[in-house]
Amino acid sequence: MFPSIFSLRPFRQTAVLIITLLLSACAEQTIMVSSTIGAGEEAAENGVVVWARGNAQDHQRANALIAAMAQDPALAGVPAQAEMYHIGAGSYESLWQIAEENGRPPDIVALDMGDLPEWAAQGRLEPLDDCLNQYAEFADARPELWPAVTWQGQRWGVPQELGLHLFFFNKAKLRQLGWSETEIESLPQRIQSGQFSLADMAETARQAVAQGVADPGFGYWRRPGTISESVLNHYAAFGGQFTDPDDPGKLVINRNALEQTYAFARQLRQNNVAPANAASAPWNRAMSQSIWHDAVSHGQVLFWDAPIWYWARWDEYYSGAAFLEENVGYALQPGGTTGQPGFAWATARFYALSASRTAAEKARACRILARATTPEINLAHVTDNMYLSVLQPESYGAGAAADRYEEKDILRFGETAVSRAQLLPNQPQFGRYANILLEYLLLAEDGRMTPEEAAAAAISKLEAELGKELTIGE
Repeated sequence: MFPSIFSLRPFRQTAVLIITLLLSACAEQTIMVSSTIGAGEEAAENGVVVWARGNAQDHQRANALIAAMAQDPALAGVPAQAEMYHIGAGSYESLWQIAEENGRPPDIVALDMGDLPEWAAQGRLEPLDDCLNQYAEFADARPELWPAVTWQGQRWGVPQELGLHLFFFNKAKLRQLGWSETEIESLPQRIQSGQFSLADMAETARQAVAQGVADPGFGYWRRPGTISESVLNHYAAFGGQFTDPDDPGKLVINRNALEQTYAFARQLRQNNVAPANAASAPWNRAMSQSIWHDAVSHGQVLFWDAPIWYWARWDEYYSGAAFLEENVGYALQPGGTTGQPGFAWATARFYALSASRTAAEKARACRILARATTPEINLAHVTDNMYLSVLQPESYGAGAAADRYEEKDILRFGETAVSRAQLLPNQPQFGRYANILLEYLLLAEDGRMTPEEAAAAAISKLEAELGKELTIGE
């Protein structure tokens, strides 16, 4: 049971009321206090306040810092409060603004990598290069993650958790299609080597629907509503680029790859492989999420895209570990054509410091981040939620935390997949770019535009909105 939110300072009560009014009437969009050291009032006034965004299952996102403090004698007696907010990114930002106006934003805030450019540009965050040079613990972080927290030549955060977006498959339905155990178990390797492509996936799903192994519309699922990960996966699978290698600050759109992406979406719909109503079920509705999670985790869908951390949710709230291990497999995302190797997109969350705190408070918060960037804290944090550690594997060492992490099959797979993963662009306009790609994918898959028309319209809109920040290629 979480402590009452009303143990907070009066301005925090006001903030909660305002944010609650901003939210839609959705049971999952709640605000909760995860844990405290000392009285909540004392933490808010004189101690450390940590914010993170997520649901009850993500409590470690904030609580890991409290645990890190408890292991450091110099920090153990400091009052602290970790607050979890299950709200959207816009509401989270509004809550910060209210707290800042009232003179007490959190000392440490957990953010998604896509938040960085705007939050740093607004002056909310403290540059961390000096902090990072003070503590040896930060050297154990995966070097490939520092670009995710770098903007305009400075580092603004400390990596917290690493997520991969994977391709999942239903072993039971593949058995019903006549696949041998060898064929099923070798599928991840065949995807990795390019022997099994999106075209093979589409044909397998078509056969499953035609033979009654999968219901119509249950051959391939992406997350419903306006979640753009699948269009990004498929655009990249067909050879599309997101950024200019010679100018990473510029986004790129490739016309041929986009046309193929939209044609593929239309093919899935025409063959009754993909559902017809996915876009009308907004992902921010609790019912949409429950239906989707229940269907994919209980063996109703043949293929689907999902982030690796959903495995923890399916285990705890839906089908359970035994069913998952027997019936659900995972792999890299298939390439668009035979011979194109599989790949994965990675996303990183990070901790940042408030720029408006005093020098002493910033120094204390920096020390907390260092103590959290250790195997004892980070491995315990990510194992519960099925993320990958932000630490280099050689730093894990021996111990209970490392043992728990390394015994998880999907995390072991994720460790091998990291070498083939790429971080999504840390570019201020990338969110808008992705939304435009999805907007016209929905029109193409419904048949309201041809794939060529949709691609041309999408590129025209991208060009109009992004201007010089966009390069158009064939």
